[in-house]
Amino acid sequence: MTTEVFPIGDQRVGIILDAAVLNGDDEPTFDELGAPVVTSSTVWVDRALFEEQTPTENTDMITTTGIKAFAILPVAADQTIPAIDDDDNPVSLPFITDGRVTVNANARLTHNGLSYQMRGDAVLEQDLRGRPNHVFCLCERTDH
Repeated sequence: MTTEVFPIGDQRVGIILDAAVLNGDDEPTFDELGAPVVTSSTVWVDRALFEEQTPTENTDMITTTGIKAFAILPVAADQTIPAIDDDDNPVSLPFITDGRVTVNANARLTHNGLSYQMRGDAVLEQDLRGRPNHVFCLCERTDH
């Protein structure tokens, strides 16, 4: 069964998610500095919209420029984000995993070879009838 998804745009956005590396007892592992050891995986969302903004904040003596961006991702009626992996295999990314938003503040987005850190959890937006319409992500560039 194919779920129809409304195309938001004509861009590809990568979602980079980290998963903890577990030991033989299914407990998270840590490096020598006590940081959790994670493995990253990327899924690609087509028919998305990605827009970079460059807001400037002026104070009396300092001008701060940050490169913020937002992504609007398509979502299916079952609240999954249709995506593909690096081998072009379909992946259905649930909006909620284990009671948490999957694309959360720990995730990163990638677009046109640039990396963006999520600023808060993604938001599932609904249409006037309460049906899932799109997923909104706010992020900030991390490699400038």
